[in-house]
Amino acid sequence: MATSSSSHPLSSEDIFNKHYPDLSTSLCDPVSVTRLLYGELVITGQILSNVESASPSISKQREELLKGLREVLVGNDNNLQTFASVLCKFTANVKLGEAIHKDYGECIHVLK
Repeated sequence: MATSSSSHPLSSEDIFNKHYPDLSTSLCDPVSVTRLLYGELVITGQILSNVESASPSISKQREELLKGLREVLVGNDNNLQTFASVLCKFTANVKLGEAIHKDYGECIHVLK
């Protein structure tokens, strides 16, 4: 994984895009992740509905979740941090969540 240089910190969208390939193939239980994100007020009911209606295809559920997340990350770094925290609540998604947290932490450190 590439690291950010101190002159060009990664935005939440950059961090999301960096991890998108892994998220699009490895994210487990997208419906449960989506429900938690909805409960955290990160995503809308429409995104939740789109993910739930994509059942039983996990790849389509992932696709709908990631598409919705891309929309809500614009200009809101807190949503990325919440997403990473939610991922860490699922054993199969912990590595994804920790990787996003790490990049987010490095980004915040650079901005200070």
